[in-house]
Amino acid sequence: MPTSRGYIWAVATNRGILVLNTAGTLSATSDDSYVFLNEETGQGGLPVRDVLSMEEDLDGEVWVGTYQGIAVFYNQDCLFTGDPCDAEQILINQDGNTQVLLETEAITAIEIDGGNRKWVGTQNSGVFLFSPDGIETIAHFTEENSPLPSNNIFDIAINHGTGEIFFATEKGLVSLMSDAANFEVEMNNVRVFPNPVRPDFTGVISIDGLAFDTDVKITDAAGNLVFETSSEGGRATWDGRTRDGQPVVNGMYLVYAGNAETRNARVARIAILR
Repeated sequence: MPTSRGYIWAVATNRGILVLNTAGTLSATSDDSYVFLNEETGQGGLPVRDVLSMEEDLDGEVWVGTYQGIAVFYNQDCLFTGDPCDAEQILINQDGNTQVLLETEAITAIEIDGGNRKWVGTQNSGVFLFSPDGIETIAHFTEENSPLPSNNIFDIAINHGTGEIFFATEKGLVSLMSDAANFEVEMNNVRVFPNPVRPDFTGVISIDGLAFDTDVKITDAAGNLVFETSSEGGRATWDGRTRDGQPVVNGMYLVYAGNAETRNARVARIAILR
């Protein structure tokens, strides 16, 4: 796995992880350096050296899935200093007790969506969706509560253009259309789907082509605020209801999408047919 810092991470069977630093000169090996990461303190600090998956997130942090949970390397550069840093496990509060996130789970797959959220596949407990920092569990999909054919997840892949997520399981493949497509900095092609929204439509309305973490406000034709949210990656969704949960009436609605960092602002229209 090549990372944004120019390093190459590779799983070394039964040994942990090998991280190679080519110093930006892949064809010249004289300036290369490498480090092995395992479960020893000062040498990686992994939960165990049996690694099943790893992925770099949008902040440059490397999330590692092992046979005993997740560990995160928050700073890649420190691995090649005289005082290397170790991975850290995520602590969560559950029923008043502090626990290590997924401490007893084998983590078979990790994927990062356009909102920097973590989709985590396990060997026995299905799929988890976590907040960017891993502290909040947003969703947990199993064969008991969802169309997943098995709780044994082999792999996860994301179509970042559409937000569709594919889960490879022990008993076949299934996909989910999520609310986090990849983001577009310039927001030159903001799209609303479906549009118009017809009376028989019961899903959510997608607003795509947004920048990362875009503020979205929806008003009626008179300018009254109906709903507001922010995008996950390049997509925001609306269920066609007001802020107090009431279905909006028939009419034309305006979508104002703005992002403070890029100073972009876009306006789109949605026709609601009741």
